[in-house]
Amino acid sequence: MTQTKEAIEKYLHQYGGDGWTILKPMSLVEMGFTPEFVQKHTKIHESGDAPKDTIFIENGIAAKLQGVYCLEFLYGIANDCGADQTEAKQKTGRGFQAGCLCRSVLKKIRSS
Repeated sequence: MTQTKEAIEKYLHQYGGDGWTILKPMSLVEMGFTPEFVQKHTKIHESGDAPKDTIFIENGIAAKLQGVYCLEFLYGIANDCGADQTEAKQKTGRGFQAGCLCRSVLKKIRSS
């Protein structure tokens, strides 16, 4: 595991069940994740045609937004700490996947 338990627990407490939000990379570094780990999960996201694929920001809709997608970051955390992802991968909803990953990661880091 390359990330601290403290950073992971803080993230899970704040965003654990969130499978939708795109976060500013620096907010995750400030939370305690290494810049390299955050950069690995940072990409440019594009709004799509469907309402669920639209990126909303404070002052409207963004065609593109650079950041870290919460669900992908949770999968990254699960990979990093060796948490079981089987149940999450069986779910179709982003929130259901995020919830499963959150529980699995917490179980893993609390047992190590």
